Parts: sequence; structure tokens; C-alpha cells
Amino acid sequence: AIGLLAALGPDHPHDVLDLGLEWLARVDDIATADALGWLVLGPACLASGWDINRIIHKFRSHTRPAVRRGVVAMGLAALPVKIEGPASAPLRAKLKVKQLRFVDEAQSTFIACLCNAFVKDSSPPVQKALRRLIRDWVKADPVAVVDWASGVPGGLPRLLQNEVKRAKRGR
Repeated sequence: AIGLLAALGPDHPHDVLDLGLEWLARVDDIATADALGWLVLGPACLASGWDINRIIHKFRSHTRPAVRRGVVAMGLAALPVKIEGPASAPLRAKLKVKQLRFVDEAQSTFIACLCNAFVKDSSPPVQKALRRLIRDWVKADPVAVVDWASGVPGGLPRLLQNEVKRAKRGR
């Protein structure tokens, strides 16, 4: 279902975003959360021009970590990384491509909003998703990562500090 909804995204981003947000509120596993955030919500949010802060505000304090992780996974759509997983097959088939990226360059403002919102989330699944997001962000825009990290009040959790160290070495 996520793959089919993702395939509708290019033609109907507002409708896809609305339905995807309804699904997100019901998510209880991280695999579904990752696919929904990366393949549906992130691209639809970017394509529709929705303010990411509205989504963050709605789900930042959700009781289920999988839901918060789904919001973090939206950031992967804002990075020039190849989409992965079987749920991407319908979208790739529709576009008649073997590999696909949603953007050509990092949308660092979008990603920084997500990182700011969840950097202090204590849930391991959310922190692991954030680590993946930052790791890929470092590859695409290390300067933006270092700038973002330097402004985090109280510093970064240890899990994320190592990713930022890679960005500093790459400068």
C-alpha cells in the first residue's frame, strides 16, 4: 500500500500527504514508519510546499516511537540518496527508472528542522533514524551539518557526535 501511495505522489502530492499523515498516526513498527516517511511523506511534503514544522508540531510528542521515527525518515527524501526497498518498486515502475533520488542536492533547511525537533528524543529507534539521516546529510552537505550541530543547545547525544565528527574531518 505504501508503494502504491508513493507512486501517486508525483501527480497528487497534497492528497498523498493527507492520506500518509493519517496512516502515520497509526504506525506501530519501524519498517513501515521508515517507508512511509521516506517514500510518501517526505516527497509529498517537499512537492506540495507544506511547512515541515506543521508535521513536526503534530507528531513530535507522539507516544509511539515508530510514529516519530516516520517523521525523521521524511528527511531521507530531502537528500540525494537512492531510494531503497520493495515499496519503491511501484514508483520506479511508474517513472520507468531503475534507480531514483527525490532531490539532486540536500535540502538542508528541511533536514535541520527535523534534526532540531528530534535531536533530544531519547527513543533508540528515533535516534538510530536520526543517525542515518545525519550520516547521509554529511555525505551531501557536511558544512550544513557542522553549522547545525554547533547550534544545538546542550550539545549532541554521543550517538550523533560521531557522525558530526566525520563532517568536520571532511571540511
